[in-house]
Formats: sequence, structure tokens, C-alpha cells
Amino acid sequence: MGSKTFLMLLFCGAIFASISYFVVTGRSPKEAWKWAENGFHEPRVRMEPELPAPAGAVAKKAPSAPKRQAVALQAPTEPLAEALPQAPPPPSKPQPGSSDQIVGITKAELLERFATPSLQLNSLHDGDAIESIYYNHKGSSRPSVVELRNGIVTNAQFGANPGLAAK
Repeated sequence: MGSKTFLMLLFCGAIFASISYFVVTGRSPKEAWKWAENGFHEPRVRMEPELPAPAGAVAKKAPSAPKRQAVALQAPTEPLAEALPQAPPPPSKPQPGSSDQIVGITKAELLERFATPSLQLNSLHDGDAIESIYYNHKGSSRPSVVELRNGIVTNAQFGANPGLAAK
């Protein structure tokens, strides 16, 4: 390696090191130059001694921080459930079953006659709006599924007896 190459690498290394120093420490070049002039020592802070107040001067008091007071928490006198107003339970509507003739009714009639569904899925198929409405039954792992095409019930499968389907 030639001496010119070595000097060039040394110069580039010094530039890289100084840029890295400024980025990492957040110092400006002026601060770094003063640091170098001080022999790479941090400047010492010069402490001024406190002078006694002149005779006849009124001493100023520093404002004191507000004092905190302890507050005792009180337990509620009545249970929270009793304190809140209770909404009346919604009227229970039945879920559709195999004995119900629901094929051909509209979605509005279905939602008016029966309980709120557990799940509703909407999709489009060949330009028709397809809706699948699911009702979960207690004690059964299979839900009842009501299929609608353009807002009219076209098929119903009941979870209590999956072999029974109204078509």
C-alpha cells in the first residue's frame, strides 16, 4: 500500500470518526473545539459562594409546596348492583325450529318473530344478495342456519336435528 493511499484512508477515517462523534453525542463542532482546547476535559462549573445579606435587608422566603392531606376512602353503603338502575330484561322470543314454517317469509318478518341471531353473514352471488343467519341452541353444538336470497328465506337447517331441512 502506498503512502498516498494510507494518508487518504487516515483522512477519511478521521472525517468518519468526527461525523460519528457529532451524531452520537449531539454536540456541535464549536462545543467539540472548546472541548479539545480544554485538553479533552469537561469544563468545571465554578461555584460562587453565598454572600451574607446586607444589614436591614428582608430575607425572601421560598414558596412552599402545597401540603397533601390524606383522605379516607369510604366503602359504598349499598352494593353497586343495587345502586345502578336495572333495565327490564328484553322479552324472550323463540329461536326458529323445525316446526316453524319460515321458508318464503321476509327478513323483517324473521327478525320480528324470532330471537336475535348469533351471527349474520352477507355476500353476493350472481348479482343476488345472499344472507346466512345463525342461531345457537343451548345444549347443541350445531347452530340453526337460515339462508336468505334477496331478503326472502329460501332454506333453513336446524341444529337440533341436522338431517331435517326445510326446502
